[in-house]
Amino acid sequence: MSPPDARVAQVVALTRRPTEPHREPRNVGVDPADLPAETCWWNVHGVIGTLGLQANGL
Repeated sequence: MSPPDARVAQVVALTRRPTEPHREPRNVGVDPADLPAETCWWNVHGVIGTLGLQANGL
């Protein structure tokens, strides 16, 4: 996944669980209950949120 525009420096994916290593996007595993206040990936100009649902047979 390359940035869609030359003005985009990087794409960061915040996930609850680790994912397989990949060159892009940068994957940052976070604990939603303990988000760090001062990190470079909080300095953003835009955010896209997605809701992923997993069918668990219930």
